[in-house]
Formats: sequence, structure tokens, C-alpha cells
Amino acid sequence: MNWVAIAADATDQALAIMGEEFVYQGQTWRGVINQTDTHEILEAGGFATYCTSSIAIQKRGFPVPVKGDKLTIAGTPLRIVRTAEHPVSWTLYLEDVSR
Repeated sequence: MNWVAIAADATDQALAIMGEEFVYQGQTWRGVINQTDTHEILEAGGFATYCTSSIAIQKRGFPVPVKGDKLTIAGTPLRIVRTAEHPVSWTLYLEDVSR
């Protein structure tokens, strides 16, 4: 077994334990979800919270993510604004589009 297969198996095990569910292209996936930035934006009626998040997801079985696609975490719609490809995983950088 090569190191990529070993790393992919370890990633599967980690996601089974600590991964959270999200929906992408109508299918439910598990990934490690991180809120990386929260700030206030002035809108009509006052300030609104704007969140940026990222998800680390196992590459095995996951479709190639497309910038601009939307996904849902706990009912909140988010848009993919950037991706990073790693040997066994993707990191998806997201912006909140629920406003």
C-alpha cells in the first residue's frame, strides 16, 4: 500500500469521527468545517454578520468542486469562492450567500 492510500484511509477514519455533514450537488457529504472569518457588514437597518468558512473533504468519491457552485451547511447556503487541491483531499473556501 502506498502513502497516498494510507493517508486516504486515515482521512476516511477521521471524517467518520469528527466530520460534519453538508450537501453538495444534491448529495450529503462529510467534511471538517471551519469558520475562518466573521465580520459585520453595514446593511439597511443595521449591521449583518458575514461569515466565511472552509471545508476539508476527502477527495476519494467527491466530484471536482467548481468555483461558484453552492452547497448547504445546516440549512445555510454557501458559495465556493476558491479551492485548494491536496493529494488526498480538497479544501473548499466558502462565502455565506444567505443574505
